[in-house]
Amino acid sequence: MDTNKGQSGSAVLNNSNEIVALHSSGFMFDDHSLANGGPKMTSSVVKFIKNNGN
Repeated sequence: MDTNKGQSGSAVLNNSNEIVALHSSGFMFDDHSLANGGPKMTSSVVKFIKNNGN
């Protein structure tokens, strides 16, 4: 999935509009190709967000 600058922190949704990841950053590889990434929304990540959110 391609994303744009400024979308860090946005939810990544599946076809059922469920949050499956959190967009965190983009990466440039040595060959100058680009990719985007973020942590998968596992139960431990959700627990961390719930316990540490503002």
